Amino acid sequence: TEGGARALYKGLAPTLWRDVPFSAIYWYHLEYFQRTLWDTTETTTTTSVSTKAYQSFVNGALAGMIAAACTTPFDVVKTRRQAAQQQQLNTTAITTSVMKESSSSSSCEHFGAKEVFGSNKRTSTNAASTFGTMQSIVQNEGLSGLWRGNTTRMLKVAPACAIMISCYEVGKLVLK
Repeated sequence: TEGGARALYKGLAPTLWRDVPFSAIYWYHLEYFQRTLWDTTETTTTTSVSTKAYQSFVNGALAGMIAAACTTPFDVVKTRRQAAQQQQLNTTAITTSVMKESSSSSSCEHFGAKEVFGSNKRTSTNAASTFGTMQSIVQNEGLSGLWRGNTTRMLKVAPACAIMISCYEVGKLVLK
């Protein structure tokens, strides 16, 4: 209802800027680790299922951590935009509610959400573009602001990538 069909695509640009490079970086490093970390003279027909599972798990975790670290700035932009949009919706709802109360009762002194929430000291995400938002973050928080939450993101992404690729590789061996 709020924003119509365009609201469905609000975070599309930063999501694509995060996910497309993530996939390229992830698959490149996955292949790199498969070639360099393990003895490749052994053919896949003689590799045991448990060995393949272990190797794939390690490869996937390492590749996922690298890809997550490289693309965190775009994840920060996406998250900030989503949070700003939610805060804007909440502020609008509170302001509407307060305005209705103030018109029906003269004892209410609050005419907006600023009095309820206080001023927002965080970086403004009203920039028109993904890179405009990044520039705003760097100006207000420094370069490290683009990597806020990076460790947590890597800790979430690494096991997810490790489990996904090890299940795929083991599945290939078992279903052969």
